Amino acid sequence: MHSKSDKGLNKYGIRYIVRLYLSLVAMVFVFFLSAGRVNILRAWIFFVILFVSETIDVIILCIKFPDFLNNRGKEKNDVEAFDKVIRPMYNIIAFYGVIMVAGLDIGRFRWSTIDTNFIFPGVMLIGFADALTIWAILNNPYFESVVRIQKDRSQRIVTSGPYKYIRHPGYLGLILTHVGYPLIIGSLYAYLPTIIGIGLLVARTYLEDLTLQRELKGYVEYSQRVKYRLLPGVW
Repeated sequence: MHSKSDKGLNKYGIRYIVRLYLSLVAMVFVFFLSAGRVNILRAWIFFVILFVSETIDVIILCIKFPDFLNNRGKEKNDVEAFDKVIRPMYNIIAFYGVIMVAGLDIGRFRWSTIDTNFIFPGVMLIGFADALTIWAILNNPYFESVVRIQKDRSQRIVTSGPYKYIRHPGYLGLILTHVGYPLIIGSLYAYLPTIIGIGLLVARTYLEDLTLQRELKGYVEYSQRVKYRLLPGVW
């Protein structure tokens, strides 16, 4: 696990943090524009939870692993071809698509509803997913948002933390997060783009795993020891 970096946050890390919060503002805008009204308490609860969750993550990473934030703010030129297609599709559908459908459902057409009793399980699910993702980040210095072989950083196999149990814990964290979103915001129809987004994540996991087996030294042996990509005993 990483200790506190001596370098601290730089302009790239600040850029990434600003971009993170601007994305949240954009999600708020898309939702309420789709909903046609702002007096939706459950939506405000949802966005406050996202804000608090992101802020906790940023604080932890600023203290424990600022280099992660710094690296996230840099442009990458050696991204795998498939990820140049899948990643933007996933971001649009799994975040903005879900929010737009939820806004239309809850605010305008009221196609469906999810009982308020599901808010707490949704929060717990997102909290668990967030903790899993942070655990993975703090154990993996090569954790990135794009799929590439990091030759510039002499990428190596990581086998500590959650990587002892599954090969792609970050993706599992994202999937659990997406399952939790509609439970909090209260839209059953939001699961339609959610399912598509999760499907893209599963495809991305599969393709990234193939890339790592083909190009990263020692990954084939690691995949033989840790047999499951996302769910122990399943896949």
